[in-house]
Amino acid sequence: MAKRRPYAPDGEAPRKRPRVVHEAPTFEEIASARQLMQLLAFDQDLQKARHGLQSFKVLLDKLNDPDHKNPDDAALLRSYLVSTRPRNDNAGAEDDEGETDPLYLPDIMDTWEFAARMNNDNVMSSVPVVLALLIRYLSHVLDMAPICLGICRTLLRRRQLELIARNLSADKGKEFVISPTLRMLREAITFDGGAIARPLFRARNFTYRSLARNMSIKFLGEGVEDVKRTSARTNAVRFFLASLAFLHPEAKAELLSQREVVGSLTKTIKDDPPYLVYDILSTLREHVLKDKKLPRSARIKTFNAATLIRLAGLYTYAHDGIAGAKRDDSSHSNKLSVSDTAHQLLLHVCTSSNIGVLRDQTGYYPQGVEPNAGAATTTVTTVSSSSNREPDEDLQLDAGLDRIVWMDKFADEVPVFNFALADLLPNLRPWSSTRQSELLISIFQAAPELVAWYYIERKNFTFEPKISATWVGYAAMLFNTILVEIPDYFGHKSAYARVPPPTSVTVDNILPRPLSQKILSRCLTHKSKLIPFFAIRLLAVSMEKLRSALRMHREAAQKHPLESLWTESERRVIDEFCRRCPPMKEVINAYRAAADSDLLYREAASRVLRLYYEVVPQVALTSKFDVSSYLFAVIRQVDGHKGSAEDKVVKLMELENLLTIAGYSPGMQWFSKAKGLAASPFAALLKVYTEATGDLALDKIRDVLDFVAREQQLLLSEPTGQARATSVGLAALVGSLKPRGEDNDGADADNEKRSLLTDPVWAFVDNCVVRCANGPIKYIEMMYELTDGVAAFDPLTMAIAEQMKFVVVNADPETSRQLAQFLRYYLQLCRGDEAGLVPIWAMVVNDMKRVSKAPVHLEETLRKPIPSTVVNQATLSKSKESSKRTGAGNQISNSNHKADDGRGNLFNERSLEGLLDITPPRVFDSSALSKWATRPADDLVDDGHAAAVIGLLMADDATVRRAALVNLTNMAARIRESTYDEKDQVWLLLSELIESTKGWMTDKDTADRPVPSHIVSFTCHALDVLRNPLHCLYAKVNTFLTAGPVWRMRAFPLVNDIVHDGPSEDDSYYAEISWLLSYLLDSLRTPADIEFFRSRRLFEAILSVASNPYMRIPLRRQILRMVCRVSDIAGGSTTLITRSGIVSWLTALEATQATASSNNRQQPTNRTYGVPAGVEVPDEGDEARIVPALLKRLWDSCDHDRVEQWSVHGVQESIGV
Repeated sequence: MAKRRPYAPDGEAPRKRPRVVHEAPTFEEIASARQLMQLLAFDQDLQKARHGLQSFKVLLDKLNDPDHKNPDDAALLRSYLVSTRPRNDNAGAEDDEGETDPLYLPDIMDTWEFAARMNNDNVMSSVPVVLALLIRYLSHVLDMAPICLGICRTLLRRRQLELIARNLSADKGKEFVISPTLRMLREAITFDGGAIARPLFRARNFTYRSLARNMSIKFLGEGVEDVKRTSARTNAVRFFLASLAFLHPEAKAELLSQREVVGSLTKTIKDDPPYLVYDILSTLREHVLKDKKLPRSARIKTFNAATLIRLAGLYTYAHDGIAGAKRDDSSHSNKLSVSDTAHQLLLHVCTSSNIGVLRDQTGYYPQGVEPNAGAATTTVTTVSSSSNREPDEDLQLDAGLDRIVWMDKFADEVPVFNFALADLLPNLRPWSSTRQSELLISIFQAAPELVAWYYIERKNFTFEPKISATWVGYAAMLFNTILVEIPDYFGHKSAYARVPPPTSVTVDNILPRPLSQKILSRCLTHKSKLIPFFAIRLLAVSMEKLRSALRMHREAAQKHPLESLWTESERRVIDEFCRRCPPMKEVINAYRAAADSDLLYREAASRVLRLYYEVVPQVALTSKFDVSSYLFAVIRQVDGHKGSAEDKVVKLMELENLLTIAGYSPGMQWFSKAKGLAASPFAALLKVYTEATGDLALDKIRDVLDFVAREQQLLLSEPTGQARATSVGLAALVGSLKPRGEDNDGADADNEKRSLLTDPVWAFVDNCVVRCANGPIKYIEMMYELTDGVAAFDPLTMAIAEQMKFVVVNADPETSRQLAQFLRYYLQLCRGDEAGLVPIWAMVVNDMKRVSKAPVHLEETLRKPIPSTVVNQATLSKSKESSKRTGAGNQISNSNHKADDGRGNLFNERSLEGLLDITPPRVFDSSALSKWATRPADDLVDDGHAAAVIGLLMADDATVRRAALVNLTNMAARIRESTYDEKDQVWLLLSELIESTKGWMTDKDTADRPVPSHIVSFTCHALDVLRNPLHCLYAKVNTFLTAGPVWRMRAFPLVNDIVHDGPSEDDSYYAEISWLLSYLLDSLRTPADIEFFRSRRLFEAILSVASNPYMRIPLRRQILRMVCRVSDIAGGSTTLITRSGIVSWLTALEATQATASSNNRQQPTNRTYGVPAGVEVPDEGDEARIVPALLKRLWDSCDHDRVEQWSVHGVQESIGV
């Protein structure tokens, strides 16, 4: 092919398009206003004109740059503008062009117009650049504001508007012409808070020409555009956003009604730099969503489906954190990322009904359904033949759900009101993003109609089980979808409709379409542990939601009792749910296959099985599930549990579920010993409930025990009008079997849980309940024979009394003592009155005499009075009319305990000790003198052996005290020679205790008395502090130890340092007070301790500490425990009343609690700050019952004669006795 000739034939111009070369403009430094005027003077030489404009631009760049700003340049510009300012003589008069506004900068305007005539793009671009910079500078100079306003008005003249429109409509390739013009318009509209915004918008045919096109011009460079060289789209968007900020609502609504402009705003938002995206989102939120004067229709047009989809695309925004895309002039720093900012905006737009995107909908009733009208239609044809009926009689007729034409219409398609949100949802990827999942669930909560529609439309949504992040995301999304609450009245307004919602829609909300029976069965049988666990959780929440839906159906049926539509719908919902959920045998197999170590999985599976029985019993009862073996296994695991407390809580939850299943199962055998179980299931369960800690919710276990005991006639039913959650008999059995630290005989502490195999009391109780359950008629007849036909007590009481003589025949003294103690407690707390229990008591004593080998010790123990702490437990369940038994010799003493009345009736099932959670003082065993010798030095402190020996210094026997002192001396020497980390501090503590004790024992006045309890208590608690260098009192304890070698035995160590001095650390005050109160509580044991407290005025100091209004509830509860402990000591109540003003303090506390309770009802407050995690926070409402009970207890245990003489009957009036 021949080479193309460079020139056309006949010497014409070349056919090639000439290369466009943009030469860099020249400039010169401007030194005076005259020079600037000469440079900007109109000249037809556009090269020279461009030179002058470029020189002016350089000057304005310096003025707009704070780092290079020069006062001389500012003065020069001021002089130029003043000299070229139009005269005021022509203000208001029309010029040659018919314009009334004066013409500012005429030379520049003439140059712009001439350049347009000559098609010189360089000058047409330079003029807007100069004007934009000039307006930006003048907008910050207050006294130049009139000139700047005149320049802006000059731009609104006809000729200038045509030039602006020409620049804006230039070719897309001429961004260097378009961008400066947009910047100039933005500076003009933002000047002085939008002073010319209205006239600028009135000229929108010129100023807003090609705006949608300019906003659609893509940035063609690599990466993200530089903030200093913004593209035409960026400038167009910023001009549009400035218009939204400064235009009045009517103009703003008209601007937003332009579909092309709104669409162009977010068309390429994913490719915009971060600062521009922030500006778009912020402006839409502040000036569109929050503008209450903006019409609702404008917001709807702005946030249409296309806009929502594009904003949702910002979840995958890729330009966050790019340095070149950051704005240097941003007035605020964005702490959130672009995706988070867009997420917040979408949440607000999609879930707020006042914006307009979220439309009113009818919940589970699809669009076009009129439930009340549908019912009327079905009944009209039926009653048309009976014209004499009243209008309301059609309610008695029921055509059934089959006659409602739309009831089965929505199985494959559900019309919705929220079409914009419906277009958005398919574009979300909630399985791959937590924020998108949150947006989806929030939309479901705001518009429940979309749940069924979404999963019907997503036909490609598969839930085939496989281990992948996508499947886990699907599972989490489905789980959150099921958790969406059912709308009130199923979405109908104000009340239940006469016709229920379509069954398919209801079930789709309870169990979404992807969770079919086939899929769930595969998930349950999957080899991995994760997938079956997710499937179990999905079934659990779906059944809970099904229960709520059925409850609402029953409520609606009560509202329309003459129609059966809701009842029929309830049956349909259950049937449809059962067709979709897996068979119960699949869940049973999954539960059987779970290992014992999978605690969460086993608990969740047992909960699902329980829900089968409770929600869909027709399915559960057809499945063969023998729960007994699993129940026995869990009982054994709970009984022998040695793991963490959290694991035990989970096991107890599993046990509760199995107990519920056992209650529903008709074949459960409660009183037959299974293989591998030490006792009957009833006794084993009773032991679990009896020995459970106070922080566990075991109400279900209690209810099951009570139900089984009444059904098997172990206990008699409560009299009419006195029914309660727990019968008196069960409460007595539990109270008498609870572990205790000591009994009235001074036996050793035994806080460890007792085994069913080795404990004689539990073996005896198990034997009695089994015998009574197998033959209740026998014991009922024996009771009637003994009481002349009166049901004075429970059959179980008769069985215990009858079997006691057979147990004690070969019993050793310790076993007899334990059985006697149990019997004393049980007879004190059991059901029955004084007259009814006297024959039982006589029967037991006579039987003991007939048994030749029965120890005399048994009868002597039965005659002893019950401790006060046990007598008060009788208020757990005993009725108000039950009185304490009295008698001589073989009857229980009640000299200090009266029947419950007045304030005592404030308790139903929790006694004062139960509310205060009082534990008996620790009893120290003399066997500790020999146990510590074989232990390493570390265990002496950490395992409490040292504290056990220290406690023996309080023994009543002087020999034991001296032996303890010798052992402490040897222990201190051994610890000092060991490698224990804190050996020096522990040795110093023990040495000072030894020296102080020696002085106490050698003093003739104190040699025969035990070491004061507060010294022993302080030493034991100080050992715990020294073990932990991070303890808040570590510094104070060490300071005390270094203060001197001997302690003052009548003084209380560290009390003044903690109460009156500041804490060691800023946030440790309440922790120090808690430690102090614990140590003082353990110091209260004998009347001598009360005297020490009184002489040191400690009671007053403690009560003043408790008067702190910011005192935490657990700390104030500790002080109330101290008051209760003092009332148990002889003379303690009298001392508190007469010497410490305890009655006035408690009365004031009661009034304060009443005021605080009323305030909390109006404005709840959080009083649990500072309480460690996992610690049960006491209920403030309990104090309203504790304080009156304490007042009653103080009065009952004090010296009435002395108190009445001291107070002149004032105490009685305060207490109300």
